[in-house]
Amino acid sequence: MQLANYLFFTTHCEPALAFYSECGLGRVTLLVRHGERGLPVHNEAMRGKVMHAKFEGPGVEFYASDNDDAEPMRGSAHMLTMNDREQTRTLFEKLASGGRITDRDVDGEIARLQADWQRDAGPDPGDATTAAPVAARADDDVLRELLAGRLDAIDRFDRVQLAAVVRCCRRHRSLSAAGRELFAVSRQQRATSNDADRLRKYLLRFGLDFATTTARG
Repeated sequence: MQLANYLFFTTHCEPALAFYSECGLGRVTLLVRHGERGLPVHNEAMRGKVMHAKFEGPGVEFYASDNDDAEPMRGSAHMLTMNDREQTRTLFEKLASGGRITDRDVDGEIARLQADWQRDAGPDPGDATTAAPVAARADDDVLRELLAGRLDAIDRFDRVQLAAVVRCCRRHRSLSAAGRELFAVSRQQRATSNDADRLRKYLLRFGLDFATTTARG
């Protein structure tokens, strides 16, 4: 579980994040724009503006976005990220007592989830003209947050495989469960199968572990 601050801007989110980077606070590790990849735009003036961004640095982590209805002093907002669906449901049911959810809250959450799904799922497999480059961008989006500046040093061949492994790990609660899916065929041909150890060693090749891989911001 992780709790982080969420900053709201009217239309100047991207310049603000660039300024924070110039100050040496960190860098943008995730950025999704209004209207990107078919996402809805409530106001055409917001097209291309930041719908959701993550900023990370030493001891720094927060999220930010452009909102055309953001007040000059909107107050403090927070983003709670959890990996366990049942735990999430239980906690939010408790937090909901006396709370208020607006249509804009719902629309924003739907748009954020659609962006995640599209990034993970990749393009329409029937669209041969865009499938390869869009799939490559989807793989890079999955890995960029984990590998930061190291991504450019990894071959495309390895990126495709690693992105698939990361998606599999995020579908499971344990290293062993993810390993059983990934090595479902070869494990049948081995006298002993240690799927968790095989997966652990694979992730270590890229400086990763299961906890880091499955922790989504």
